[in-house]
Amino acid sequence: MSTEELTEADSPETRRVLEFARRWYHYGGGLAEDIWVEFGVREHVFFARVAKLLAAERTDLPPDEAALVEAVAHKRLTRAATQTRPQTKLQNF
Repeated sequence: MSTEELTEADSPETRRVLEFARRWYHYGGGLAEDIWVEFGVREHVFFARVAKLLAAERTDLPPDEAALVEAVAHKRLTRAATQTRPQTKLQNF
C-alpha cells in the first residue's frame, strides 16, 4: 500500500464514513437525510464510498462485520439505482 493509500485509509473522513456505516448497518444503513446532513452527499455516493473502502480492505472492522456493512452498502446502492424520481406535473391554476 502506498503512502497516499495509507493516508486516505487513515484519514478522519474515512474513519467517520466507516464509523457511521458500522453504527447504522443493523438498521439498514441510516436515513438518506442523516447521510446528507452528516456528509453532504446523497446516499448512493456515500454507500459507493463505503463499498470501495471495504473492497480495498481499508478498514479495521472485523471481517464478519465488514461483510455485513458491505452487504448493506450494496443493498442500498441497488435500491438507489432502481428508484425512479417521481414526475411532477405543473397544474394550470
